[in-house]
Amino acid sequence: MVAVLSLALGTGANSAMFNVLRQGTMLCLAGIAGGIAVGIPAGWLMKSIVFGANSDVYPYIVVPIVLMVVTLIAVFAPARHASTIDAMKALRDE
Repeated sequence: MVAVLSLALGTGANSAMFNVLRQGTMLCLAGIAGGIAVGIPAGWLMKSIVFGANSDVYPYIVVPIVLMVVTLIAVFAPARHASTIDAMKALRDE
């Protein structure tokens, strides 16, 4: 909805697309930061409780990269759609 409002106020289509992509990636980064903040202490706890548990570094590197790629793929279609719609028609329909 913010992209439609910005288009109605006169910003360009690229700016609207960038805003939608930025909002999606910021949510993903917040989730990644929270997951790492909880995952590292949980890994330490599990390593101290469970004999033979391994606390590797690779999941903390690979999983955020995969999540960012999936997020960018998932957010690109709505961002492209938001940049191509007619803002005045969308606001009238709301």
